[in-house]
Amino acid sequence: MKNKILFLFVFLIFLVFGYSCKAKATVQDINSLYEKGNEYGRNGDFDNAITAYSQAIQQAPDYAPAYNSRGYSYFLKGEYDKAIADYNKAFQLDPNPDFFPAYVDAYFERGLAYAEKQDFDNAIADFTQAVNLDPNGSSSLYFNLGLVYMYKGDLNKEIASYESALKIDPNNTQARRNLQAAREERGY
Repeated sequence: MKNKILFLFVFLIFLVFGYSCKAKATVQDINSLYEKGNEYGRNGDFDNAITAYSQAIQQAPDYAPAYNSRGYSYFLKGEYDKAIADYNKAFQLDPNPDFFPAYVDAYFERGLAYAEKQDFDNAIADFTQAVNLDPNGSSSLYFNLGLVYMYKGDLNKEIASYESALKIDPNNTQARRNLQAAREERGY
């Protein structure tokens, strides 16, 4: 009886120790895959980046940064539906991320994907969310918001968006050109 108890005790210790070692290795593997995806992405190899992020997601289905980064890779490949789906999943998994700039960027990038699909209402919602999180952040964000308002035919909001872009970056020639054209269309 003592041998059975001792065997069971040793077996349980081995099981727990083996599981904890495996969990540590998995965390390292996930980080390694994620960093590998980042490296591929920096080098413009979006197919391999997507593969690496997908492998990280297979090992850790709740790892929001991998969905976010894979979404960006899909966006850069022009696969907007897949990009949007990954951004949605990242937001679902991590509605209040610690890495603030990545969150603003994710709203901006998902907004760009919606704009490419001519889903202007969702693009405006995402751009507006990014602006609310970081009102003084990016001239490009306001410029793209202005473009979406132009496509929607909302001249007042288009002009306001270009003006906001120019407050952040007075040298944004695209915003200046579009603002001038919108004002001319408005009659001033």
